[in-house]
Amino acid sequence: MTIHSVIIDELPDTDGPISVIPPKKLEAVRYPDPILTTPTTPVDFDLNPGYRLVAQAKMEAVLRRYGENALGIAANQISLPFRMFSYWVGPDKIRTLVNPEIVESSGHFEFQEGCLSIPGMSFNLSRPDKVLLLAQEMDGKEVEIESEGVLGRLFQHEVDHLNGLLVWDRLDTHKRQIAKRRFKKLSNERN
Repeated sequence: MTIHSVIIDELPDTDGPISVIPPKKLEAVRYPDPILTTPTTPVDFDLNPGYRLVAQAKMEAVLRRYGENALGIAANQISLPFRMFSYWVGPDKIRTLVNPEIVESSGHFEFQEGCLSIPGMSFNLSRPDKVLLLAQEMDGKEVEIESEGVLGRLFQHEVDHLNGLLVWDRLDTHKRQIAKRRFKKLSNERN
């Protein structure tokens, strides 16, 4: 079953259920919201699939809102405590993975990395270049995905979110403290 998420003033041409998401809810939560630093709960496929479908629809709606400014989003970034994330796999195609775990990694890749939950900031981080991700599709089917480069980094970034870690948690203590002070200053200037 597909749940179509819509912004209130748009209605899809569908016979399926519709989840109406107010436009102001189509944003990633921002630090210091405590849900971002709380590890997520594994998804139990024996329970009603409704909450998975709603989480998927909301993550997809938020990703579409951010467009090319976001590669992926974790459920806790939209205030849902579930171990799942969505990411772009094509120009207009989004994939959702459930209960992901990185089981192998190798290599070294430095890259400037930002985060929707810490807007306006990015950090030069070193991460493994290649990763092996084990996860489940929305129907519970197990998948194994080998990835490298930007996709491997995306998987690591989203799994970090699901483990309650933010991008700056990968920095040393001194750099992390400076980054948090800088973000607080930026946030105060925006308000």
